[in-house]
Amino acid sequence: MDAISFHTAGIDYAVAPLGTAFTSRQAQILARRTGKVLLCFDSDEAGKKAAERACSIAEAAGLNASVVMVGEGKDASEILEKSGVDALKKIPDYSISSGEFLIRRSEELFDMATVEGKSKASSFLYPYLDALGTEVKKNGFLEIVGRRLGINPTALLADYVKATALDMSHASRAGKDKNFSPKPQGSAARTADYFFMTALLLKPEVFPSVRESIGQEDFEDPRAREVFQALAEAWQNGINETASILPLIGDASIRRFVVSVAASGELDLDIDKVIKDGLNQFLTRKLEKERLKLTMDIAKASPQGSGQDASVGLLELLKTKMTLDKEISRLKGEVDE
Repeated sequence: MDAISFHTAGIDYAVAPLGTAFTSRQAQILARRTGKVLLCFDSDEAGKKAAERACSIAEAAGLNASVVMVGEGKDASEILEKSGVDALKKIPDYSISSGEFLIRRSEELFDMATVEGKSKASSFLYPYLDALGTEVKKNGFLEIVGRRLGINPTALLADYVKATALDMSHASRAGKDKNFSPKPQGSAARTADYFFMTALLLKPEVFPSVRESIGQEDFEDPRAREVFQALAEAWQNGINETASILPLIGDASIRRFVVSVAASGELDLDIDKVIKDGLNQFLTRKLEKERLKLTMDIAKASPQGSGQDASVGLLELLKTKMTLDKEISRLKGEVDE
């Protein structure tokens, strides 16, 4: 409705994501037709959070993004209804840059009079820094942030570099030491599924032959699910290069992890084996879950069943379990080779 309201007011370049969140794919489509985008969201908390994410997505796609927030508690349709066409036409005139929006947002969310508040504000801006395309843009933004928030720009840069280097150091150590397993640090923890999907993203031409055996919902790690979704979207649209698939991933930390793994060189020699082993481990875990459920069904059937039909049913369950046992042993044997 908001897009229709803008068109009614003569702003004929307004588009909407049709009820879904603004995605990297949508940003890429826009980037083919324009170099800049004006983001317009409601002024409630949900709208502000949506704007935060959209800023990084737009910048990562190479769009020069600005943000305009409509009046408190209002949307474009309400403005058109209550204040008329002229009021709605003026909204684009009050836009601010995406960087300025995020700085104001950090001032709103965190207590800048405290060290802890400044630290949280800095971390809050990391995804946007990840999205900025050049070091010049990043350094320029850090200078502005330093002045506005009262933080030394050099310290800001140092903390950001440390955060960026965290995944790189994990990847580098893992490549040198097969026994290395990084300690879980929130969303930074490296899992088998996450690494498997990272390898697939670095060799996307293998994905079509693998996708029939795996499903997005089967991954326990949400980051693996997001990589799978990006690969599936890329495959459907004929995109088969890692550099073109990365922008489809909305989470900047995932993009950074993939790049760090590629830079470490740990997959240069054995990426095919990593993909094969990752697929086998994934399928093994999936079958083991099925076997556990089947074992529970057998346990329930054994003492309760009676008569020929119950015996036949139990026999079928046992045969199915034997088939699963054999397949799991085969998969584990391939992994151990």
